[in-house]
Amino acid sequence: MAYAYLDRVYNNIGEYRRAVPYIEKAYSLRDRVSEREKLLQTSDYLSDARGDFDKEIETYRIWMEEYPRDWLLVDSLAAMYMLCCNEYGNAVELCQRAIELDPQHEHDFIPEATADHIKCKQSPTRR
Repeated sequence: MAYAYLDRVYNNIGEYRRAVPYIEKAYSLRDRVSEREKLLQTSDYLSDARGDFDKEIETYRIWMEEYPRDWLLVDSLAAMYMLCCNEYGNAVELCQRAIELDPQHEHDFIPEATADHIKCKQSPTRR
């Protein structure tokens, strides 16, 4: 998991290219981790190394079925919907669910997703 965490650290500080070798290494070692960690590594690999957001969302859906009380995947899927898919309504719903699952955690995307969702609803060009 150390390689997966290094990927996350580099991504969080905007060093995306430096992150890729770490998630590739973590993904190659995924047979050594728990099922939950494997899903985390797979979703990060699909987005960070391959840019395959559809498969990443599919992985999150599998994760949700297997671990319905896991706030991390709900939070991550909310960010995915907001940042990559512009699906602010889905993002807001998932943000609210993440809060229900873990009210103590600081969920970064909630204010932004809510504001973007409201702007989208109020837009005169909305169809």
